[in-house]
Amino acid sequence: MENQLKNNGEVLSEDDVRLTKDEFEECLDKLELVTFLEAVHTPNPKSIYIFAQPGAGKTGLRMFAETEFYNQNECSNHVAIDPDQVAMFHKYYDTIIEKFPDDSYRLLQEFVRPALDGYLRQKAVFHKVHLFQEGTFASPGYIEIMDFQKNGGRAKIGKRDLNGNRAEVNVEGNYDIEINILAVHRYESLLSAYEREFELVEQDLPARAVTAKNHDYSYEKMLENIEKVEKRKIANKMRVFKRGYVKSKPELVYKSGDTKYRSTAEAVRCEREKNKMELMSNSEAYLDRIAILRKKIKSKISRDGDFPNSDVLLDKIDAIEKEFIKDIEKSKIEGRGE
Repeated sequence: MENQLKNNGEVLSEDDVRLTKDEFEECLDKLELVTFLEAVHTPNPKSIYIFAQPGAGKTGLRMFAETEFYNQNECSNHVAIDPDQVAMFHKYYDTIIEKFPDDSYRLLQEFVRPALDGYLRQKAVFHKVHLFQEGTFASPGYIEIMDFQKNGGRAKIGKRDLNGNRAEVNVEGNYDIEINILAVHRYESLLSAYEREFELVEQDLPARAVTAKNHDYSYEKMLENIEKVEKRKIANKMRVFKRGYVKSKPELVYKSGDTKYRSTAEAVRCEREKNKMELMSNSEAYLDRIAILRKKIKSKISRDGDFPNSDVLLDKIDAIEKEFIKDIEKSKIEGRGE
């Protein structure tokens, strides 16, 4: 019996939205079909990563990297892997977003991580396709798959037996690995994530709910994993960008080997801090964005009634506003002290 039919159809706990083994495989089959539907084999595959925390603007950086890739390669066909899109293949995605907004990231990762790190990424290497992979770089699984793409190995991605277990096969590596990172401070990315969440609500689309807790976990873990990749010298190229005036034209601020910063991790830290200073120097504009978003939400509630998690979204906006104002006041006090 399906999870959502437990408790007479009422979702009472997290266990009610966890996938059984058969449900997991069912979701994975659909995901694999969509992912490799038009995939093309290539003898010199490239793996291009787009990394940033939720709300930072990965879509714009991906558009830039894709355009660059098209201009530099005769075979521009590629497979795109986006964890946010993968999460939507979870059988109970909508229910998780609605019933467990604060824990949605953790619950959806119970499907996303094994689906990506335990199967889909290895399957892509097996097919030797150009890869575009977009994510937060919070999971250590990224480093493992980078090593797999570069050096190959054995993976359980073969046919399933009668017990549902997949056969282990040998997979060649030899991928060229490029990592592109968007350095954006958490104030900007959190507010952008909340703005995007409401835009999806207005369009009657499934909202990608982001909490400060989930966001900040990705924000910090990304730096840790960048340092690990640099130490192990896995990537052929690493670049750091900041947001540009045009969404699809981010500005390159550092590439591995430059002397501007001592490392990619240092470049990300410093550029994030620069972004914070820019926001705080024009604090009225940032606070106006919050006020406009709050007004839009309340107008929709007044017009159409509450929408799922409308109170949660308002609380999140209030929280980031209070934190930002407190930071400004702290900065002013420190400035007077000097």
